[in-house]
Amino acid sequence: MTTADTLRSEGNALFKSGRYSEAEERYAAAIAALAGAPESEEARKCRLNRCACLLRLHGYEAARREAETVIEQSGGTAAKAHFRLGQCLDALHEPQAAAAALTQAIKLDPKAREPREALEAVRARLKAQPQLELVLDDLRLVEERALRALCHSDLSRSRQQLELMLKQARAQAGTLGRDAGHWEGRALLGLALVCVDEGEAAAAADYIAACRRRLPAEDAARQDARLEGALALVSAAVALETEQLVEAEEHVAAGLSLARSTRSDALLLRLLGTSSAPPGRLCGGLAVAAAGTEARGPASIGAARAARAVGRGGGGGEGGPCRGGRERRQPWPRRLPAGARGVTAGAAARRRRRAHSISSINGLRGAACDDAHNLFLAATRHGSRPRAECVRGLRAALAEDAALHSSSAHARLSGALALALLGDPAAGVGSATPPVEESVETTTAALALPPGGGGRGAREEPVPPLGSAAAAAEAQRSLEAGLGIATSHLERADLLGLLCLRHLATPDGGAAAVRFAREACEASHASGFARPLERVNLAVALLAAGEEGGGPGAEAEATALLEAVTTAPEQDPASASRAHRALALVHEAAGQPGLAAACLEKAEAVETAGWEARKAAAASIPGAG
Repeated sequence: MTTADTLRSEGNALFKSGRYSEAEERYAAAIAALAGAPESEEARKCRLNRCACLLRLHGYEAARREAETVIEQSGGTAAKAHFRLGQCLDALHEPQAAAAALTQAIKLDPKAREPREALEAVRARLKAQPQLELVLDDLRLVEERALRALCHSDLSRSRQQLELMLKQARAQAGTLGRDAGHWEGRALLGLALVCVDEGEAAAAADYIAACRRRLPAEDAARQDARLEGALALVSAAVALETEQLVEAEEHVAAGLSLARSTRSDALLLRLLGTSSAPPGRLCGGLAVAAAGTEARGPASIGAARAARAVGRGGGGGEGGPCRGGRERRQPWPRRLPAGARGVTAGAAARRRRRAHSISSINGLRGAACDDAHNLFLAATRHGSRPRAECVRGLRAALAEDAALHSSSAHARLSGALALALLGDPAAGVGSATPPVEESVETTTAALALPPGGGGRGAREEPVPPLGSAAAAAEAQRSLEAGLGIATSHLERADLLGLLCLRHLATPDGGAAAVRFAREACEASHASGFARPLERVNLAVALLAAGEEGGGPGAEAEATALLEAVTTAPEQDPASASRAHRALALVHEAAGQPGLAAACLEKAEAVETAGWEARKAAAASIPGAG
């Protein structure tokens, strides 16, 4: 018996005992074992069995993909695949398409009983409610218009369309039957996102609570996993907008659990959402997975905006924005070895590019700017693209975003552009790392802007060399513009941290660097979630500025800050590693080579442990690798 046969037999036994999640894993493993013969009869059986498991797990989109794959491979002659597709479509609120698929299944296998029973149930519902399909089409159309308006920052039109959708869903509750709560919930979540963009967090929370009441009871036979996933996304967005990071983490964790149980790659990608490392301990050890799994687009209610909010991190993020240390040494964590980065880099690039294409093709200009931010900020951090491409891409996105008047997106893009201009000391922009499959031409073409940015028909501006006065001046202008419109304390902290970097790069900028680092600490503290990142940045600025720029006792204050970070009960690995390396410089300058070596060993240990933890967390998430 082959490996695939064994796995399928194990899956069959588990399915019969009601252990659908374990059975699905066996069938998926069997499909992988048959990768050399993906169109074989054995592979099709495994796919259909996995589809049956996914239906029981409420993973309707994943089940639909498996059924459609078998239909395509069989040339449309697989009756059971059409039956499974009909079940998926019925669960996805597409009764007419479900009836067509079930009819085809009966034509191919007239003796089959299950397709006939399913078709009779669908037809009975359509007969009882002849307007059902028309009502569903109307709701989808209104929702699409609302989300397009939201992504174009046309909040009044978006609110108007969503209120119309809510009114229609309530008025047609008799026609919609069991699906009425689903459509009401989608409209309520859309209105919550509008309130977030309007700065009305309390109203957004009310809409979310109203949506939660529309969910079926936990013991109900029919769960609404799609609405639960959208609820997790939007709840995280609202919590982050109000800087309630602990609540946001809980919503993200709940959403990730749902994504795993339903095998929903789309929900998983939107929850992880961005290349920026989440602030503090948000999302726990998911930094590696988050760095490679951004996705946006029009596929579900508000997912584009919610996913953007889940990764709020601006230009700062793990690794920190400041550069310093005596004799131009850098107390940053080492870059991951090329082999380790390669685990996720290629998949990350493809997902970012695909996400941006989806948003752009569908006319979602706001989401497209968010995706451009993710793509080029990740490229800047990982050193995976030439610096000039990152700068041009971010300029183009800023020019497009300016027409949308989106203050939050503009602030984050400003920070990312400044980081690309100044260079990320923790990553090495434009290094010799082999490029991954990204293209600035693809991105700027989708934005309908020339590669140099600045609007249609604008003359391409040259990219100033790294370390030049022109680069520093453009970064300064970008950061000041971002600070002028930033609405979040953490956004301000990220931008102020980059201003610290900008001034540390100048010969006499020590005092200004310390001032901005202190303001960044204050902004981080005001958010209610004081990050160690800002304290390490302040310590590095104090060490670089000395008593002339940092005042009397600058080195003692820096040492105390670094020791507090390294001895904290809950440590951020990136910040702790940087703190150990900075302390090593302090001990080396004081003529204590033994203590300096011990600090470097601790930094290496923290980096290794952090990487292993993040790798393990990423490995536990389906599709994150």
